[in-house]
Amino acid sequence: MRFLLNKDMGFAHNAIIRFGANRKDSLNLRYLLRDRLALLPGVARVSLDNSPPAVNGWSKTTIDYKGAHPYKSNINVRTGDTNYIPLYQLQLLAGRNLRPSDTTYEVVINNSYAQLLGFSKPQQAIGKILPLWGRQIPIVGVVGDFNQRSLRFAIEPTIITQDGRSQSNYSVKLNAAAGDIPGTLKRIEKAYKAVFPDESFTFAFLDDNIAKFYDNDRRMAQLINLAMAITIFISCMGLFGLAALTAEQRTREIGIRKVLGARVVNIATMLSRDFVLLVLLALVISSPIAWYFMHKWLQDYTYRASLGWWIFALAGLGAVAIALLTVSFHAIRAALANPVKALRSE
Repeated sequence: MRFLLNKDMGFAHNAIIRFGANRKDSLNLRYLLRDRLALLPGVARVSLDNSPPAVNGWSKTTIDYKGAHPYKSNINVRTGDTNYIPLYQLQLLAGRNLRPSDTTYEVVINNSYAQLLGFSKPQQAIGKILPLWGRQIPIVGVVGDFNQRSLRFAIEPTIITQDGRSQSNYSVKLNAAAGDIPGTLKRIEKAYKAVFPDESFTFAFLDDNIAKFYDNDRRMAQLINLAMAITIFISCMGLFGLAALTAEQRTREIGIRKVLGARVVNIATMLSRDFVLLVLLALVISSPIAWYFMHKWLQDYTYRASLGWWIFALAGLGAVAIALLTVSFHAIRAALANPVKALRSE
């Protein structure tokens, strides 16, 4: 989960809120709100778009490229104004950003799409023509790859363009360094209500939306943790009872060893050794099984954390430590007992 939520997805998503306007509202009103938001204290940048770079869904169109390397496929579409690329800090590898327009007359593509079109260098794609929505649209820029969905899926060919009709959502980058985030949010709501008085203002942080990609994984992790806690508790109860029984059965042996000069640490080690050996045997059996099933589960993700040996070593040390803590109470208690009383009772 830490890997999924902290991996660089190829775009900025911290301190960005998103909210929508009604598509039936005029484009001029949507532009008006965008311009007013950009002037608010605590707002770093505003973009009017249709969706963020990564979304739990897709918007695609079929493009049949007829260049030197013909390529026809469904392509991801992101529409946004000139602030879209800088707000999300998409890396411009070649060419330039989109210029202001209400309609689609140029596109920026991602590097994966440029490679699929047969260009070994991003610069080679600049100026090439894509047949898009019945028009011939030039490529004016190439951006670095970014994840369009959760990390289960590979990066796909994507275009970024402008289409005023579909751009009814706002991305607002907050100036976190300036502080007073609650005050900034109130000012944004006030500006929104001034332009769209009949619409409700509801926003969400982009980070929260990305985290929702992994709700099922988070629930599974919680179930695994719960099952682990129950298993450890039951195991510790069993170890505790076995340790008590072992110490009781070996009372005479412990007494004789103490009379002959055995120290407390020697007796505690003797009583704990068998339990530790059983835990180590369990680790030898369970580690390959755990690795197999976790490795198989991770194959569902195109981008995933690695299973290093240290994970199993750390788990093994934890299991041994838990076993020792559970057994040590009876082991030390038996080792500290008066040997005379133990032998007399025997």
